[in-house]
Amino acid sequence: MRSSEGASVVRTLASQAPTWLVQFPALLKREHREMLQGEIRGATRERMLREIGDALEVMASASPLLLVFEDLQWVDPSTVDLISALARRRGPAKLMMLGTYRLADVESSSRPSKALTQELLVHQLCGEIALEPLTEAEITEYLTSDASETRPPEALAALLYRHSEGNPLFMVAALEHLVARGLICREHGYWQLRVSLEEIDLGVPESLLRMIEAQIERLSTEEQQVLEVASLESVSGSRFTVAARAAVIDLEPEAFEDVCETLSRRHSIVRPAESEKLSDGTVSACYEFVHVLYREVCYRRIAPGRKVKLHRGIGQWAEAHLERVDEAAAWLAGHFEQGGDWLRAIKYLKLAADTAGRRFAPQQAAEILEHALSLVKKLRVADRTAHETMILEKLAAIYLAWVSKATDRIVVSPSSWSPPGSVDLHARQDRLKTEEDGH
Repeated sequence: MRSSEGASVVRTLASQAPTWLVQFPALLKREHREMLQGEIRGATRERMLREIGDALEVMASASPLLLVFEDLQWVDPSTVDLISALARRRGPAKLMMLGTYRLADVESSSRPSKALTQELLVHQLCGEIALEPLTEAEITEYLTSDASETRPPEALAALLYRHSEGNPLFMVAALEHLVARGLICREHGYWQLRVSLEEIDLGVPESLLRMIEAQIERLSTEEQQVLEVASLESVSGSRFTVAARAAVIDLEPEAFEDVCETLSRRHSIVRPAESEKLSDGTVSACYEFVHVLYREVCYRRIAPGRKVKLHRGIGQWAEAHLERVDEAAAWLAGHFEQGGDWLRAIKYLKLAADTAGRRFAPQQAAEILEHALSLVKKLRVADRTAHETMILEKLAAIYLAWVSKATDRIVVSPSSWSPPGSVDLHARQDRLKTEEDGH
């Protein structure tokens, strides 16, 4: 009504939909408004729906008409009635309705838009287009949308893609988060990094944190418990095994899987993943979080004491059911460390160091053993000595082998040498070779 076509719209409403025109008193003279109010006295909901349908068909007869409804996840019942009534009309009108909504918000509630979508789909009165995540190239295009002559730093688009995994809402929130923290800025119409990429730690933007937490709060207690235990880090990242997680919270695997299916179909928080074969030959269903931010938020919500118990439970289950514990030794050590079981954590760190040694990665093995040595200090005095001695012997063997290889025929006194990780080993080797040539 505010456009150049406004007068024509008002005339159409006056003739076809007076119950609607009277809702805009500023467009009417007082006499006309009083006349319309008398004319529509006793009007019903059905009359209003019929009238707006007639008016839209008249408008669309002159040229195609597109009605756009944004954020239908928040739609009110009256608008649902309007969309339903328009979708069922069979008159010859060049009219299209386009609605957008976030699936997670629709599926996780009893909002009227969910029933509307299902009903229209069943009667083939609408089509549904599921939007795919953005690609890195599309994020670059978004960043250049207001300045087509310049391209943003490639590192920025790559960073946003990694953090958002192509989710448009998460991508925009991450971008705003970077701007608010002063890590990036827009100068002369294009984006610039104000710090090096290595210095940027996105974390979880506050706006997304609140949104995801609100979504989780609406879930049942059982669904929240399942998400908590699912959020514990696994060997496969965000993928988790139903059998392992169900055992930790004393829930039957079938019941745990049912909850995961609900979280997948109705809430779009997790999704099915490739199943996993356990050491006893049984096959367990697996799921994964649709986005790493969901896992991070769910993990943050776990109380510290409960977190310790859950980590220890996952580690104990894995000990009994993993076919190759040596392949998952570092992961097991992490769970037992988080679970406060220092002896088991040290045991699996030593196993992980042995594996790294067999793979000719002495620096990695040394770093793992150094970490194990720091955990030894948490043991009781009675248990400390034997483990400390064993770790120091393993470290000594690695250091001596490393020095022997790095120096070739050079003798290095202990005072001029330090363990791997504390210096640039390649630089030290180059210096030693230079000293050899000079002497």
